[in-house]
Amino acid sequence: MKHHLRGWLAGLGVLPGAAQAPQALRCAARCREGLSLAPDLYLRSVSVEGDGAAEVETLVRRVAYGDARAFPTPGRRNVHLATTITCDNGRVIKARPAESYVMVLAPQTPTILLNGSSDAARDYAHFRAGLPVFPDLRVQVLARSGDNVREAESQKLDSCVVSVYPALNPDHEALALRGALLPASDVRAALTRDGVSLAGADSVDNYQQVLRNIEYSNKKPAYYLNRVFKLTCSELNGRFTSNEYVQTLTVVHPRATGDAHAQRPSGLADKLDVARDKPASPAEAAEAVEAVAPRAFAAHALRSPHAAELPAARLLDLRPRDHASNNVAVLIGAVCVGAVVALGALGVARLRAKPRAGVQRVRAPDEMAWDDSALTITVNPMDEAAPECGRIAPSVAPPADSSDGESCSDSESEHNESSDEDDEVIPGKQHKYRNISQLEWDNSTM
Repeated sequence: MKHHLRGWLAGLGVLPGAAQAPQALRCAARCREGLSLAPDLYLRSVSVEGDGAAEVETLVRRVAYGDARAFPTPGRRNVHLATTITCDNGRVIKARPAESYVMVLAPQTPTILLNGSSDAARDYAHFRAGLPVFPDLRVQVLARSGDNVREAESQKLDSCVVSVYPALNPDHEALALRGALLPASDVRAALTRDGVSLAGADSVDNYQQVLRNIEYSNKKPAYYLNRVFKLTCSELNGRFTSNEYVQTLTVVHPRATGDAHAQRPSGLADKLDVARDKPASPAEAAEAVEAVAPRAFAAHALRSPHAAELPAARLLDLRPRDHASNNVAVLIGAVCVGAVVALGALGVARLRAKPRAGVQRVRAPDEMAWDDSALTITVNPMDEAAPECGRIAPSVAPPADSSDGESCSDSESEHNESSDEDDEVIPGKQHKYRNISQLEWDNSTM
């Protein structure tokens, strides 16, 4: 390094174009933890010289370990003691080193407590003019010593954060400090849409005063029901944090009245409020107050004839309640009777359809059967020649006799034709026939 620094560094910071605060320089030059022979002087190592053993022993007993920090880091601190003896002849003798340690216990952690009224209800005028977010906030730092809890007045806070969600609308919402300047303290404030950030190590009272001076204003409170703010504080760079304090600012909407001046639309209401807040002269101010009073508008009213808070409609039954059960019983009986009648009609229809189908099935084969009642057999007496001709046919005959055979067949055909015309049978004459060739159709039934 440029300055040839030798030793041990606990940290290194660079501030280009700026100088460190005197308090920080004093802390860097004088560490707050170490060995010391004098008050408020802490060193990493201490050398003691004496002419005799008794003198050196007395000086070593005065060496003490100290830690000036409010909340030291707990743990073990090792101590190494090295002794050298120089004789009269210049000889140096090293004695056996001694080892020891110092145990630093965990300190009692402080408790940062935030109290106050969690809810505040205000009307439109207060929101337009601006109202404090934490009017009665109280910040306490409690320290426990044994079983006793006391308020530590010497404790300091280093940061507080006020957050709001959703973010503020810069058109009509804003956060500001009541005083133009912060009180004489090291607290630095930063105002944004998301809330307020306070930083800097300072006393609890100064932080409490700054937090109470934070104001919230809203030029259009009719559009909101409430606003919720959250506050947290911390100490020693966030090592100890407080509880989360929630503050709710509720908008009290006016109720509708019967006055004609009260029934104003929201846009006109805002314009009249501007006229009320900024009058040109006392006379105009009085006229503006009379024109807009009372400040209750139907668009912002909690109750109005057009709202959904009207009494619910009631249904009245003109018939007595006793007849309700009778009507249900009659309806069920009618349905049952109708079902029984329908089933009976269906059964009768099916019974009537079955005999007709049977008759149709029986008559169909009767119409196709033969009518044997009027069957008669007619025998032609001339049929005797037919078998004779039949017997002569197989005999051997000369070719010249073939004409006789043909004549015989011709005569047979003629006899058959004549038999159709003759219906009478010659009695006393026996006929021998072998088969019946034809049956006569009875056309009387056709």
